[in-house]
Amino acid sequence: MIYDNNKSGAFQKWADGIKDHPITKTTRKNIQDALVTEDEKVITAYGTIQIDKQHYFVSSELPRGTKVVVFTNSEGKRCAQTDDGRIFVVKPYGKIQRNIETFEILDDRGDEVRQSELQQLRKHIQNVSQEFKEKIKQESYLRDTNITFFPAQGEDAETHVAMAPEKVLKVDEAITYVFNETGFSADEIGEEDLDAMREVFGKFIDQLGYVPSETLYKIVNIYLGTGTSG
Repeated sequence: MIYDNNKSGAFQKWADGIKDHPITKTTRKNIQDALVTEDEKVITAYGTIQIDKQHYFVSSELPRGTKVVVFTNSEGKRCAQTDDGRIFVVKPYGKIQRNIETFEILDDRGDEVRQSELQQLRKHIQNVSQEFKEKIKQESYLRDTNITFFPAQGEDAETHVAMAPEKVLKVDEAITYVFNETGFSADEIGEEDLDAMREVFGKFIDQLGYVPSETLYKIVNIYLGTGTSG
């Protein structure tokens, strides 16, 4: 603890502070203030922070890339504070677990999944995308071309995210589609999730001969929403 305080400069800040405001009576808070260490971390795609290569859950409300200051409060609990002053108690477990085949949240922790404004916007975009795809009829595709007939001007027409191929025939192609649509790297998704996806995609290919695009959409939507694990 002494080494950490010296390294971070927390003790020196405290020592400099009491020059202007000397402590005439030592209290528990004085001691606590002197022991507090702060560390800046970045929220991952799963709403977690990494400490000593371990994931600790903070909140699904915070977008990936959010910077937080991690400290231990007077009750001995590790907390994370955002730039706007919000404080979250850091949980001792890692990312929220889902069954990648059924998409159900495991460990009875569904109540901890919250939709931030950004997540709600993403969901709206996905819904609009689905409505758009439903408007395009099968016969609108011209044979032997990539040209598609779109609704006439004046009718509702929305842009959409890149559509998955109707049939993906290889596991690696399915995983590459997930990478491209979520913007997540293999390290961010994690080996555990990648193994689960390989198994699920492999089962579809064994049974159907391909991975249905509907399955790809569901997995991408989950990653863009709350973060998962296999």
